Amino acid sequence: MPERKVTVASPKRDSAPFIIGGSLLLAGALYYMYREGLLPFIPPECKPGEEKCKNTDLYRCIRGRWKLVERNSPKCITPECVEGEEKCENTDLYRCIKGKWELVERNSPKCEVPPPPPETVTVTGRAVETRGGIVFGSLPGAVITAKNTDTGFTKVAITDSKGEYRLEDMPTGYYDFEGKKEGYCTFLYYGVDLRTPGTYTLPDLPLEKIIHEEIKFRSPVAIYEKSWTFDPPIYIDRIRGKVTLEVGHTMFASGALDIWVYTKDTSERVVHKGWFNPAPQIMEEDVEKVFKARLVTKIKVWAGEWLLGYKWPALRGVDLILDQTSPCL
Repeated sequence: MPERKVTVASPKRDSAPFIIGGSLLLAGALYYMYREGLLPFIPPECKPGEEKCKNTDLYRCIRGRWKLVERNSPKCITPECVEGEEKCENTDLYRCIKGKWELVERNSPKCEVPPPPPETVTVTGRAVETRGGIVFGSLPGAVITAKNTDTGFTKVAITDSKGEYRLEDMPTGYYDFEGKKEGYCTFLYYGVDLRTPGTYTLPDLPLEKIIHEEIKFRSPVAIYEKSWTFDPPIYIDRIRGKVTLEVGHTMFASGALDIWVYTKDTSERVVHKGWFNPAPQIMEEDVEKVFKARLVTKIKVWAGEWLLGYKWPALRGVDLILDQTSPCL
């Protein structure tokens, strides 16, 4: 019988695991060399020793590559405050420690809330000099006093070179104001409502100047009228004295005595006397008249009598005084 040869096939070995393992080892080696900057054909990312922050983490350049060296590094955290600085939140005290606000004391005396400032008002204004009610300009050196009518609180100011004053930090309420200066009438301004906080400007405070002027004038000439002018004007509110008249030229004549005062813009008859006297005679009429104080630029005295269109002069003499009563009444 012929001899048969039996061939036994040996199993083939699988090389895939070796290939994969070798590839992983090679990749790991390349990655390690990359991290360590040992690959000469890849340029470095940074200069050795250089540092940078990413968020709060610190990176340092080692062998040309960035490496994490510290998480939440103080170098990468911006401080919230200046070391040792303090602040209050409500009544709690906070202090800056290592760049962060730390609560150090609750209800600290340092954090007590001061009481709100009182509600106050400020008052401004001007004092002016008047003569016969006419304003002559600002009045420096006047003493202005404000008094709270409820509490008695008082504030005083003196007007400056422009006659202006300023009263500050006055509690709200009703106030009386007084303006005074030697040689002037005191001016009072009552019940000013200053109940709302803020700044108020009052109307000018007029202080009447006390001037005593006495002007005597005479005229013995027989005329109808006589006038006197005054430059500068005189400040008066009274006329007194005597006027000499010649009356009774006819039995039926009638006449009058008139005295006029003139200001810059107005005129007023302050004295008027009429008469009927059939007997010719020289007579004296007493004159005394008080009128509103004013600055007088001219005074005119007129006297005459008439009958059926005919007039006779009656003024034979004037002996009058112009002066001033108390201007502060």
